[in-house]
Amino acid sequence: MNGLDFRFAANIATRRGLGARGVMYSFMRSPKMLLSGLSRFQHFARFGCRVIAVTRGEGGVSWYENGQLHRQAAYAVDVVDTTGAGDVFHGAYALAIGAGLDVRAAMAFSAATAAMKCRHAGGRNGIPDINECLVFMRTKP
Repeated sequence: MNGLDFRFAANIATRRGLGARGVMYSFMRSPKMLLSGLSRFQHFARFGCRVIAVTRGEGGVSWYENGQLHRQAAYAVDVVDTTGAGDVFHGAYALAIGAGLDVRAAMAFSAATAAMKCRHAGGRNGIPDINECLVFMRTKP
């Protein structure tokens, strides 16, 4: 599987009926919105979303699941270009959930995938394949 296959991951999640069980938000980065972050998570949970997440770039990702707030730190890399990192994160998350990973493992996999992409210029350059990502995860804290 090459890096571009992440774009098809959403179809896997949809076919497995996972599309309505979770939602990923990247727009809630402003300090004003983060101050009321927990209540915003709880608001979306009332609509039946099992997982509500906020990607925060170098701040990692936070998500609300089963009434609890969780966090995955971003992997430290020498950043060249962040273009497309959020898209890569979301594609990797959909792939991971579609493949059957639990949410915590999917968030870690997605964070690693996005971090690896950031080591290269351009939106598509540097998107890792699954094996590259797993090796990266084993070598980074």
